Amino acid sequence: MQPIFLDYATETTTSQVFSRLFDYLFYQVFGFMGLSALYLLNVCTILFSAFFAYKMVVKIVPKTVALLGILLSVLSAMNFIHIANYNTKTVFLAVLCAFSLFTGLTKNKLVPLFLGGLIAGFSIFFRFPNVMFLLFAGAILYWNIVKRQKASLFFKQTFVFLLGMALAVGASVAGVWCIDLFSPVSLSFFSVQSGSTGSYELIALLRGYITGILQALANTFPYVLALVCAASTLFVAKIENTVARRIVYCINICVLFASVFYLAKSFDMPALVLVFGILTYIGSVYFLQDKTFEPLFALLFIFGILIAAIPCIGSNTKINHAKLGLFVLAPLALSIIYFVYKQLKTKNKAQAYMLKGAATLLLAAFAFNFVILSGAFMEPSNRLQITSSIQSEKMRGIFTSAFRAEFCNTAIRELSKISNPYMILYGADGIYYLSDKIPYLNRCGINFDSYPKERLQSDLYTQHDKAQLPIVLLPKVDTYSWQRHVIAEKSEKQLIIEEFVRSHDYKIQYEDENMTIYVPVST
Repeated sequence: MQPIFLDYATETTTSQVFSRLFDYLFYQVFGFMGLSALYLLNVCTILFSAFFAYKMVVKIVPKTVALLGILLSVLSAMNFIHIANYNTKTVFLAVLCAFSLFTGLTKNKLVPLFLGGLIAGFSIFFRFPNVMFLLFAGAILYWNIVKRQKASLFFKQTFVFLLGMALAVGASVAGVWCIDLFSPVSLSFFSVQSGSTGSYELIALLRGYITGILQALANTFPYVLALVCAASTLFVAKIENTVARRIVYCINICVLFASVFYLAKSFDMPALVLVFGILTYIGSVYFLQDKTFEPLFALLFIFGILIAAIPCIGSNTKINHAKLGLFVLAPLALSIIYFVYKQLKTKNKAQAYMLKGAATLLLAAFAFNFVILSGAFMEPSNRLQITSSIQSEKMRGIFTSAFRAEFCNTAIRELSKISNPYMILYGADGIYYLSDKIPYLNRCGINFDSYPKERLQSDLYTQHDKAQLPIVLLPKVDTYSWQRHVIAEKSEKQLIIEEFVRSHDYKIQYEDENMTIYVPVST
């Protein structure tokens, strides 16, 4: 569960200033819903992304195909463990920026380009790696090349886009400065990019991207096998021997069903992203020969790649976050399949129906995986296992795994017995929210790389303005896992907190196989 920062004034020391502020303001309006309010925010963000993406792709993709692709992309984006997360907001801003540029370029208007620049500029304060929104300028270059427009127009359009981006950045900095939050923000705004041992180290990120792409390529084999089986039916009809032709048909069908079954059981989202990307690229190259589709399809392909890639930039999850940004790629990829189907239908109806059946089975496998096997709706584990509830009014209507429910219920029960309002918690930051405790260090997420261990050690011994020493809750298990996994080796930050406990007058208030709760002896 992502940390929920309800006290915005004390919790802006991250590089996601506007994202936290947006979450905070939304919660002030819909907080009566409890945690469901932040689920609602995530759902709304995804649906708005789908709406603006649909408005773009429907220009060249048949409505039914476009809606099917949008549906797949929504299910894919819903299959994400975080709530009210800056990654889904990043994708929404990327879609909105692409929509503005698409409108400005196709209608030859400067105002939408300026708006696109403003969106790109403001996005940086939602998440620092969003500075790569600069890559959207490449779409302006492509459009001017294929349209053979004057260089002066290209420079004018690019200048307007960059001007909007610069003004947005300037306004953001000024706004944060005016509300006296710039100093704490600036301290950690770049910290996520620093720290040689952090998971965001540049070399580690690059290595993760490379291995992630190679792994995804390896996992595309079942998809390729299914496509080969479907395509090979084009040549089976040429076999003159009836028995041989039927045998080959049976083999193809068996292999196709085996591939579908494998995909349903061992689904790999990065592989699907690559398949969509490759299909769309092939379509872009093909349609370059068609004067009707030449500019638009390839332009949308550029936007689709950028929207899928931007949430991966600066992330330590390799290319997994690409699944959040399929709103343009998925409809385009399905339109290629539909185009091939129409070509076959005019030549050989039997082969076309076989391809249609195979595509239907594959889509059914994807949908089954999204909704049941991989969870969907922010739950990464099997949906059938998400049946346990946390005993809190703030969590009504929300279910989780048995391990998480047990951990949270125990923590809430034991913390409710302690009157001390301050707490230090390593991981499982939602416990602050559920137990109504105040972060002793004026921040959650002390296990994040954006909070260096040197600063943790310094802050622990400089919080003397508090009325009393805090409660300390140290998990023995990985609180970010949906099943119970014991921590094999404690982190340096955990050791620092344990040293803080030993150097002060603490006692164990509660201990089990999942956690230890320390309280000051004076409590």
